[in-house]
Amino acid sequence: MERDRSDNRCPNRTDDIARIYGKMDIGTLRLTYGQSFGRGLDPNLRLMHALNQLDETSLENLIWDLPKK
Repeated sequence: MERDRSDNRCPNRTDDIARIYGKMDIGTLRLTYGQSFGRGLDPNLRLMHALNQLDETSLENLIWDLPKK
């Protein structure tokens, strides 16, 4: 199944991501999603402060792990 890339920056999705993962730091998320998650970002930076800096692949990983509504 191909992923739909059209909603990557959809406010509802990014709000959900911030609510669920926002307090986690990039380094912790790298343990789950791999060392390429949030490439170039400080591992101590909280996701809520880095959400708009995430590359498309990192953001997609979080979107696809969101609970289905």
